[in-house]
Amino acid sequence: MNEFQILDIRNYLLSKNLPVDLLMEVEDHFVAHVNDLCQTKAMCFEDAFAKVKEFWKEDLTESYYYNGKSTTQFVKEIKTRQLNKILLSSFIATASLVFLLYLLAFSVSNEIFTEVLPCITIIFLSIAGMHYLINFNIFRFSKNNPKIRLNIYQNGNILVFLAGFATIVLGNTYNALSEKIHNFLTGNSSVGFASFLILLITIWFYTFGFLMQMRFVKSAKKTMKIMKFSKLSF
Repeated sequence: MNEFQILDIRNYLLSKNLPVDLLMEVEDHFVAHVNDLCQTKAMCFEDAFAKVKEFWKEDLTESYYYNGKSTTQFVKEIKTRQLNKILLSSFIATASLVFLLYLLAFSVSNEIFTEVLPCITIIFLSIAGMHYLINFNIFRFSKNNPKIRLNIYQNGNILVFLAGFATIVLGNTYNALSEKIHNFLTGNSSVGFASFLILLITIWFYTFGFLMQMRFVKSAKKTMKIMKFSKLSF
């Protein structure tokens, strides 16, 4: 199979708006299947390609999310499966952090808790920012090439920014919120439930977004390396 035939396959897959990482994976399957049909069934490239397209027709059929955005059934199933895994991990991580916070509330006084919690929150939320800066070249590439979707995790870190924004907005009320949260966790007052709920949602948003951000970077590094050394452009 020559480069022009591979380019035909790639252009077909590009028309399906597949993320680059999945596009390359599906392309490998297409090339292998077409080659196999050409050799074992003595088919010409056009006939073999048509047969493989028919074989993948259901998986590459256009499907829609609840927000109206379209994708292929193949991508939708993979993304849903991966997001469910991240969702579960974020719930476990959030529950673990809340449990540690609960232990802290019973280990120190209200005054110390009020001083420590804002510091812990700022340090905790800054981890994603450090990760972003360390991998800034990847995010810059994504921003400068909006038509290229590197993987299914792209733009998932928007939740990190929302959590960070919420933290900044609540900045002047840290001490008051921390005191209410301590009272709620130690059972001294039910008034702090709303404050605790705000903290809980912020932690979950942040954790889910940060896990998405890490998956995006890990996958993007591999994808960009392959794109760099690929003879054919995307």
